[in-house]
Amino acid sequence: MSKKENEYHDTMKSIIWDIFQERALSQRIITDVIKFHQSSVFFRVKNMRSSFISPDVRVWLENVECTDVLPDIFEEEIPLSIEKVRINGSNRSYNLSYRMDEKTLGAIMYKAFGRDNETLSKRYGSAGALYPVMPLLLVLKPNVISSLPMPGVYMFNPLSNSIYRIRKWTEKDLEKLKECIFIDGEEFVSSLVMAYAIDIRRAVTKYGKRGYRHALIEVGLMAQGFRESLREVKENLRDLCWSGFNDNALTYLVGLNVRLAPVVLLQWFGERGD
Repeated sequence: MSKKENEYHDTMKSIIWDIFQERALSQRIITDVIKFHQSSVFFRVKNMRSSFISPDVRVWLENVECTDVLPDIFEEEIPLSIEKVRINGSNRSYNLSYRMDEKTLGAIMYKAFGRDNETLSKRYGSAGALYPVMPLLLVLKPNVISSLPMPGVYMFNPLSNSIYRIRKWTEKDLEKLKECIFIDGEEFVSSLVMAYAIDIRRAVTKYGKRGYRHALIEVGLMAQGFRESLREVKENLRDLCWSGFNDNALTYLVGLNVRLAPVVLLQWFGERGD
């Protein structure tokens, strides 16, 4: 079968899947889930300077940040034999001149989002093996990755181990992106960022409203798996999860449907700075 015939076959198969999904999907449930999701989205105009955190919340934060939720009453405390190691958390400073080669990118994407040759499983769990979360690679500078010279939106295909360019970005698009992510200066946090978007229809067709919860759990598992994959490929690679963005504006800018495939998390990554 030729490449053109393969593409036609895959397109027809996808259309058939969509037809079956529409027949199986509860319109009432998906409407409820979309409404709930939209009630949680964040919107802030560019020139807004007032904080959404009240003085009372600030006082509370001063006492609970970097603490754990532990029981006040318990039967017994049992000490464990632990050999402490260095745990690398989130990183906020990046080398903005860092350039990633094709081999490094391939290793990261395969470790984080690739499929096993035999079982087709991924590094992270997914309820019902549905994998409704789409990881998007956002490239924010020209030539920051040797094989992806143009800024834009890319998606990894874990079956063919290839990268699709979904959308190319102009300088104007990048300026709009800064507004979406509330970047006031000239530079982004890093030149590379993962965006995680949920295919809400796929998430809720089998499990209903619970499927939306499954999808959010999956996003967390994917972000942690990506963090671990970065360190496994190169020790000096770091990441930072980020929810400070205008949800709908960002989703539209990456080329996805605001209602049906919203971006719910960003994850900056790159070589750590000084």
